[in-house]
Amino acid sequence: MRKEELRHDPIRENIVKSIEYIKENQNTVLKIFAGLVILIGGLNYYQYILKVKLKNASNIAGLAQNSFINGEIDEALVKFERVLDDYPRTSGATQSLVYLINDAVTQGDFEAVKNLIS
Repeated sequence: MRKEELRHDPIRENIVKSIEYIKENQNTVLKIFAGLVILIGGLNYYQYILKVKLKNASNIAGLAQNSFINGEIDEALVKFERVLDDYPRTSGATQSLVYLINDAVTQGDFEAVKNLIS
């Protein structure tokens, strides 16, 4: 290889070009970076809120299940309905629905079963 070929480094040239581009377009690069930071932060916050929601639904459904097992049926049913209303489409809501349907069938209230299923 010749000396000129050794001095010519394409990776180094690309790094230098990138740094020059960033210096020339500093405002644009900062705006893009800030936008990405805000987007990632927003997505992380959204995931955090979803996790908290699932945890709350599971906790309330668990407390309701404990009340149900301890014979505090009325209190348990109120908690199950709360989970079903406040946290739809969660595992806690599914568990609550099972208990509410079970109670309605036990009571012979098939109209309530219809309402719960639909």
